[in-house]
Amino acid sequence: MIGISTYKNLAPANNLAFAEKDAENFYRALISKEAGNIEFENVRELIGPQATLENIRDALEVWLPSHAQETDRVVVYFVGHGVADQDGRGYLVPYDVDSQRLAETGYPMQRLGEVFSKNVKARWKILVLDACHSGKVTVDTTPSRVNESLRGCRRDFLPSPPAAPPNRALRTRNWAVGTAYSPISWSGGGWEKRM
Repeated sequence: MIGISTYKNLAPANNLAFAEKDAENFYRALISKEAGNIEFENVRELIGPQATLENIRDALEVWLPSHAQETDRVVVYFVGHGVADQDGRGYLVPYDVDSQRLAETGYPMQRLGEVFSKNVKARWKILVLDACHSGKVTVDTTPSRVNESLRGCRRDFLPSPPAAPPNRALRTRNWAVGTAYSPISWSGGGWEKRM
């Protein structure tokens, strides 16, 4: 679990309202007997100032691959900022990012994809990135590749509600992936119906 609302080197206007609370709620759900039933010692939680680049690297590249076994369930959840550089490379934004040195202080999404797919040996894995540009987790994410991967799915598989167009979605000729619209939203620590 990685959640960052307030960043050390970013202007207050760039802070997020509920990222840390969302990560804490997700953590509680994973360890609860009624939901995830995962032992708390098997979950790393990096919230706010704990979510430095060094700690994120250690958790994802050292701790997780060394602890996850083939029969384990692995969930990686990141909620915070995501950015793309001028060359289109995506980065998760750690608490201590320096926006002038993104390549050195951001966590490359492509690296996350490589570690998660190749170094984590569990067969059951879920990667949840609640961040802008999260599709950059693989270099193969292009509109044409997304369209091709969804070919053959029913047309109503990923519908966008007609009254609310997608917000910052990856759009292809036939699909919209990653829409921000939902009739139910997480806001301030509780589920609310949108009116």
